[in-house]
Amino acid sequence: IFNFVSFGSSHRTWRNGSVAYDEQSLTDARKHIKDMEANMGGTELGGALRFALERNNKAGFARQVFVLTDGQVTNTTEMIDLALRYRDKARVFTLGIGSGVSTELVAGLARAGGGDAKFVQDGEDVRQQVVGLLKRALQPALTDLEVDWTLTPEEEEAEGGEKKEKEKQGEAVEEGSEDEEEEEEKASGVMSFFNPNQKNKKNQKNRRKPPPAPPAEPLEVSEGKAESVHQAPFHCPSIHPGSHFTVYGFLPKGRSLLSAKLQAKYPEGRIAISLTPNPVSFTSTEEQDENTQNPPPPFAGALHKM
Repeated sequence: IFNFVSFGSSHRTWRNGSVAYDEQSLTDARKHIKDMEANMGGTELGGALRFALERNNKAGFARQVFVLTDGQVTNTTEMIDLALRYRDKARVFTLGIGSGVSTELVAGLARAGGGDAKFVQDGEDVRQQVVGLLKRALQPALTDLEVDWTLTPEEEEAEGGEKKEKEKQGEAVEEGSEDEEEEEEKASGVMSFFNPNQKNKKNQKNRRKPPPAPPAEPLEVSEGKAESVHQAPFHCPSIHPGSHFTVYGFLPKGRSLLSAKLQAKYPEGRIAISLTPNPVSFTSTEEQDENTQNPPPPFAGALHKM
């Protein structure tokens, strides 16, 4: 079943409700599209979007809403909130056409509505992007994605306590004099973004510190605790077949990532996947030549194909 809603300064519907897809309805739809003209004035999307989302779904059918626009609206946030409010009963797919379209509106509607967004430039063939949206609409997606971060426990010992513990184990702890610290501070000087030969010894020393060793007992931290892990994006978009998605977790100082658990809703129920990150070191060629045995702290990342 399908229907069309045209919008401009107002909105008009092709039929009062969705009609069954057959040869006759396809012929009528083609004639309707052929007679359509872009002469409806402004871009008042609200009425058309409410008509598409607020109506009750017919039994046995999942509602997929496709929004095609080449303009902008003054109430972008309101439209995105509307798609988010009805995401449990309808998925919203969007196609932005031309250079004047609002990327915030097109991407935001698709993200809030659990769909996907595509863009085409003026003069570009839209068929490939439309077919791509249709394929994704006909396939199930992972929605309501959540990430549970498992971190190492907080470091309870102060620096002085750590030094005393090292001294007990017979490890030498060097205490730098104030004169040496002041001299190193002066050596750092004022950094220039335009001088590739200038180095900051203090920053290089900090980057060479080894990462903290993971403790025996991990501490599980939920996504919702902002004081523990800052996640970006905070609300994960839906994942469609053939697409990829990256989520970042900014960890508190002194904590390391042990694992991440991904949970999402699928048509058959909820699924969960546990990922163990692999440390990845990022270092410049200059640092590798000078300090091959003391690389900077690693960044943790994990990749999983579903």
